[in-house]
Amino acid sequence: MGGMSAPGALLTGVYLANAGEFTLVVLSAAAGARVLDASAYGQVVLMVSGSLVVSPMLVGVAHRWGAKLTWVPLAGIVKRGAIGDHGEGHGPDLAEGEGHGADGKVESERHVIVAGYGPVGRALVDRLDKIGVTTTIVELNPRTVAKQSLVGRKIVYGDIANPEVLEQAGLATAQAVCLTIPDDDAVMRACAAIRAQTPSIFIAARTNYLSQGIRAQQLGADHVTVEEVATAYAMEREVVGKLQARKESREASSPTGAGSA
Repeated sequence: MGGMSAPGALLTGVYLANAGEFTLVVLSAAAGARVLDASAYGQVVLMVSGSLVVSPMLVGVAHRWGAKLTWVPLAGIVKRGAIGDHGEGHGPDLAEGEGHGADGKVESERHVIVAGYGPVGRALVDRLDKIGVTTTIVELNPRTVAKQSLVGRKIVYGDIANPEVLEQAGLATAQAVCLTIPDDDAVMRACAAIRAQTPSIFIAARTNYLSQGIRAQQLGADHVTVEEVATAYAMEREVVGKLQARKESREASSPTGAGSA
């Protein structure tokens, strides 16, 4: 209901399900103030301790189930214009066809602003180029700006949270802003600034931690990629795949086949 994807909602619920150590501090204060008697205090402490033990055991299961819930759509009341979606509450597909402006004229270009031109930004820009989406890069490294300008890329020097930089990058005509910078504080500032200027634009953000991902959504991001969650998914797939391949290789090379030790 708050706009988080189903996998993100499940993982957030599991990560935040345990009571936490501060609960014990509150319980001690409650017992000292005689809000809780000794029996109730002991029962609640047992519940808190149990949640601290059980919650870590659920993390692996939650990641596996989360990977199966990517098909679940966002709640209808929070859908904004989204990249590549059609229908009520969605924006036009950036990869296919042509759209129409407010004056009825055909728009031949799709425009996305990409903040940051590190490995993530480069991969995203390359992919958008391949599907015919026009991109404008916003970057704080002057050497990168100079180099990319020489090869013909549309690139603007400055802070993505700066209204003047956003205007120069073409926020008024952009369909999406993708924040690929690895600085969570800068991402939060940018989410707030962009959403304040353009309430309907699609904002995709990258954060390092789940807690910052939740905060980015609260500040206006439509989609958040959390690095620690994405790394968990990727590592799980890679490790399980490698282990399975090693097992199959051993079984294939074993003279007694699959029944060998």
